[in-house]
Amino acid sequence: GRVIEADLVLGDARRAALPREPLVIYLFNPFDERAHREFAQRVAERLAASSEDLWVIQHKPAYRHAWSGVRALVMMEGSHGRVILKRREDPTTPELRSARP
Repeated sequence: GRVIEADLVLGDARRAALPREPLVIYLFNPFDERAHREFAQRVAERLAASSEDLWVIQHKPAYRHAWSGVRALVMMEGSHGRVILKRREDPTTPELRSARP
C-alpha cells in the first residue's frame, strides 16, 4: 500500500499557520460568526497564495454561510451534521455552490 505522511496540529485555527502544501482543515464548530468569517478569509488568502489542494471539513457547522465568500472553494457535501468543501477546479466560477445536484 501507499504511505502518506501527515502532521496533525491541535490548536487555535485562528492563529495556526496555513501551510502552502496539501491541507485538510477539520473544524468542530469552533468560533462565533465573526471569528468564523475571519478564518474563512485567512483560508481564502491561503488559496490565493498556493495552488495545492485544500479541504475544509466542518462538523456541526453553525456558520456554514461564512464560506460563501470564498470563491475558490466548492461545497462537496452539506448536511445538518457536516460540511465538506474543497478547492474549486476553476476558481473563476463566480459563486460557491454545491457539487451535488
